[in-house]
Amino acid sequence: MNSLKKQFLLDRNVVFLNHGSFGATPKPVFREYQRWQRELEKQPVEFLGRRFTQLMADSRAALGKYLGTQADNLVYTQNVTVSLNIVARSLELGPGDEVLSTDHEYGAIDRTWRFLSRERGFRYVNQKISTPIKSEENLIEEFWRGVTPHTRHRDKSYHVSDSNYLPDQRNHPACTRGRYYHSDRWRACPWSDPTSSRFTRSGFLRRQSS
Repeated sequence: MNSLKKQFLLDRNVVFLNHGSFGATPKPVFREYQRWQRELEKQPVEFLGRRFTQLMADSRAALGKYLGTQADNLVYTQNVTVSLNIVARSLELGPGDEVLSTDHEYGAIDRTWRFLSRERGFRYVNQKISTPIKSEENLIEEFWRGVTPHTRHRDKSYHVSDSNYLPDQRNHPACTRGRYYHSDRWRACPWSDPTSSRFTRSGFLRRQSS
């Protein structure tokens, strides 16, 4: 752990745990970031006006190769919250539909679903997860109790948050229900390995047939 900490510019007297909100950048990444800044400053108009589009295409191609998907499947956004808002707003949800999450949902995304549910008329369900968590099995079953016919038989949709705990349960019977799934983590229900060809679109969106 000490060797990993040396890769960051963090104050050595601070135990920094909040990489979720504003994470520090590893030194090699920060150096590369500064290199690109200097490149931009040499010729701002040329960089932004003539080179930027191709540079971004090259970047998506390199990332797509690593993730096992096509460059055109990738879109850069400011952060994951923006990405998930784009995905959430693109889903065809309305009266009679349900979106399933947990009472551990990330605050910004929780507010997104509440806003959209009022605007579009679908039901947003915050499935209660008991704490302290007794076991992995208990956690999984508590979550899947929130699945109803509205998330299964009528091509309805539900959102899965792993609440930082929910393990990969793509073999659970409820994973065959619904139409859309997305998360800001890889471990929630229907995701596959991020390097597989199923890793598509910002926010880890996957559409299944009913």
